[in-house]
Amino acid sequence: MIRTQSPDYVTGASLGGMIVSSQVAINTGALLYHLDFTQAVRQLDPNARIAGRRMAILDDFVSGAQQFDEALRTVKSRGAEVVALGAAVALPVRVTDLPINPFFAAIVVNAQIFPPSQVPNWLADIPIQDVPDWRSP
Repeated sequence: MIRTQSPDYVTGASLGGMIVSSQVAINTGALLYHLDFTQAVRQLDPNARIAGRRMAILDDFVSGAQQFDEALRTVKSRGAEVVALGAAVALPVRVTDLPINPFFAAIVVNAQIFPPSQVPNWLADIPIQDVPDWRSP
């Protein structure tokens, strides 16, 4: 489906998104724009010429629109036009929350995520595990 937007480049919204975007690049003929999410500077190649080029930003698993924010800022600051967002797996994401449309997902999981303080009573007997943010030092 990303192919319908004719991106010149694809990139990831996260480290996992880079894996997804590399496969999409192979299958669509788009070029892969590598963002490095392991360093403080998010752009691996500051000399890449993406200004005016069409870009799709992909992720592996999406649970909210904010996951695309950093990659969007990075590629837009270099002058790219973001034409689509996508994910391999997504929880239902409200299209109105997304900064870019269209949004494509290979698999949509019909589920909800609740903060511990807002778990409905009918779920209260199921143990809740707080998962720390893996990106934090």
